[in-house]
Amino acid sequence: MAVSAVLISLIPLIYLLVRVATIGISEIAELIFQTRTLELIINSLSLAFAVSVSALALGSMQAWVTASNFASGSIGRAYLSNPADLPAGSSGNYWN
Repeated sequence: MAVSAVLISLIPLIYLLVRVATIGISEIAELIFQTRTLELIINSLSLAFAVSVSALALGSMQAWVTASNFASGSIGRAYLSNPADLPAGSSGNYWN
């Protein structure tokens, strides 16, 4: 089962290798150094940076709320502050 999943996931890589083998080096360089390629790389890196900063900010806020609620002794409020970390069954107990 795992072998078939690996083989299926390799299909795009094999396709790319076949396509690269059929065109010349000059065409590959021409495709890589287009302005559109640079624009896509910048957009991808900007998106990765924005997601990382947002995750860091949100995670830090959730950690602070959870830690401050645990410190004050209210475990129920701590669980409500961060329901994504708990299974649905155990976090559902606090909605009543």
